[in-house]
Amino acid sequence: MAGADADSRDSQEVSPFQLAVWQNQLEVARYLVERCGVDPKQLNVFACGAQHWLGTTPSERAGPEGVELLPTARWLRGLGVDFHAVQRQGIRVRVANPNPDPDPNPNPNQVQRQGHSPLHKASWGGHLAFCRWLTLALTLILTLTKPSLSPNPSPSPNPSRDPNPNPNPNPNPSLLQVAAG
Repeated sequence: MAGADADSRDSQEVSPFQLAVWQNQLEVARYLVERCGVDPKQLNVFACGAQHWLGTTPSERAGPEGVELLPTARWLRGLGVDFHAVQRQGIRVRVANPNPDPDPNPNPNQVQRQGHSPLHKASWGGHLAFCRWLTLALTLILTLTKPSLSPNPSPSPNPSRDPNPNPNPNPNPSLLQVAAG
């Protein structure tokens, strides 16, 4: 007798993993990925992934301002989940083919037409700490890890005309702690 399918999907391809992330059940999500082999980058028919589901977590499971979402977000980021991903418009995602395919006659019940990012979802959910992480910490991480195009970037020839002046040269330690996560 076989056990339950850990990656079973409903009619809209929502899986137990997606629901675990939506409810901020990190240990359940970890179990499904690490023990059962579920793909953390999976999408439903609306092109909604774990990064989108996390932003819609109910307030009572997200903690004050969504701060309790950050461990799950960091774990997902470590698995390569793209927090800059936008729900693509006018596509359908199929189980047999995980790549999105254009559909000239999309079924309105299967096509995501909103183009939401995880930030849209977190903002809608009122998760301020998660919004900060998405807008500030991820930008800082990309900046710190992105290789420079030149080995010795030259300073701006005229600091007063620098196109990207930094009004606050001292980074906020709490932001760095969030980014380091």
